[in-house]
Amino acid sequence: TVKIDDPNIDFVTTVKMDFRNAEPHFNLLADLAHSNFQKLNLYNRQLEISGLFDLNFTGKNINQFLGSVKVFNANLIQDSVQLNFDSLSLQSKFEGRRRLLSLTSNEFEASVEGEYNILDLPNTFQIFLNKYYPAYINKPRSNVKDQQFNFILNTKYMFSLVVFGLF
Repeated sequence: TVKIDDPNIDFVTTVKMDFRNAEPHFNLLADLAHSNFQKLNLYNRQLEISGLFDLNFTGKNINQFLGSVKVFNANLIQDSVQLNFDSLSLQSKFEGRRRLLSLTSNEFEASVEGEYNILDLPNTFQIFLNKYYPAYINKPRSNVKDQQFNFILNTKYMFSLVVFGLF
């Protein structure tokens, strides 16, 4: 158990790590009652986060990430704009060689399914957007490997995400 009790962060967590197998396993339960990333000198603008976290995954790096990350009763404040959500869930699994990465919340459901490298996804989307909006979106600075995937986004109540600047 780790506890941080500071005027700029109030955090309690229980962490279990298992390195006996080829892929390390991590299980973390955490309560972030309050945090101020600007006052902690971790972010140059106002960013405050609170919530409950449940992480259960394996993998040596982000591309090998398998498992789940769940956030409950979260509150984000960035530059006086507040975003609350009851739950946010990220799931990653493989079916054969195909990866399924899904992100679900009260406001949206998104998934990426196929053969791809997670770290290359931002540049892949930038290439796609540059093809249709070259006057607005520049080509990425680095090349990406061939990837084949489907992206699905279903929106629900998006107003708070639009106000927060995520969409």
